[in-house]
Amino acid sequence: LGHDVRVLGPAGWWRLRKYKYDYPVYRYPAMRGRLNEPVRLAQLLADTALRGCDVIHAHATYPVGYAAARLKRIRDVPLILTPHGVDIHVIPELGHGLRLNPQLRPKIEYAVRSADAVTAISDSMEASLLAAGAEPAKIHRISNGVDIERFAKPASMDVHAWLGLAPDTRLLVTVGNYHPRKGHEWLIRTMPMILARAPNARLIIVGKNTGVLKPLIEELGLGAAVLLTGALSGGHGADRAASRQQEANPDRLAALYATVSLTSRPERLKARKACRWRCWRRWRRDCRWWPRISQGTAIS
Repeated sequence: LGHDVRVLGPAGWWRLRKYKYDYPVYRYPAMRGRLNEPVRLAQLLADTALRGCDVIHAHATYPVGYAAARLKRIRDVPLILTPHGVDIHVIPELGHGLRLNPQLRPKIEYAVRSADAVTAISDSMEASLLAAGAEPAKIHRISNGVDIERFAKPASMDVHAWLGLAPDTRLLVTVGNYHPRKGHEWLIRTMPMILARAPNARLIIVGKNTGVLKPLIEELGLGAAVLLTGALSGGHGADRAASRQQEANPDRLAALYATVSLTSRPERLKARKACRWRCWRRWRRDCRWWPRISQGTAIS
């Protein structure tokens, strides 16, 4: 893309040690609870101080996007934000979405408003970004990537043999971790109609947390027609991780990086200095008798 890229990620250096990337990956400890936000910000501050950067591309609006937005205010580094779904979408009837949390909602919206650019993979993602306060001009549509060359290669495994099915079995496959909004239940309920036309059809559901579908499968008597593989691991997981390294629109992403990193940096610095000067004058005006006058402290 014409940029030197490095990735900062959560813990997992031992579990993911076999994965090979074409760029450096720095893994920091993952924290939970109240320490999550300050630790993420401290990690970004330390890394940018040691290695520098021209653009930060944060994946997910919270917590890393919020931390990056706070870093931008401190270091004046351009920020690109890519939401992943639950961190921006809101479906109240399913209780889906971090923005339903009254404590997280203002932080997510702050990150969205602070970003110099945000990316969206779909119309629904764009609508959620607009609802969160993103400016229409800052939203860029960039689809998820697919490694076309890798998928064009001959199959490296016999899927029917791996699943223990006859070679002539017709497969209906869905890949994705379970969530009520994805509608796995509807797909299972259609299987009796599919089997009426194609008795040798089988539904293969790949992903985490699919065990909750077992009661429905047993209720409909589809134990032999619906297979839950769980999450893929080992070599299959490595292949999946490798496929994600391919960008569908590298030219568009490179153009976005260049646009954000070169957007009149002198003007940004000038505005930042002016803001500091205004804040300093306001502080001197309102707090010259501090601490006896507390109102000035609150204003500044």
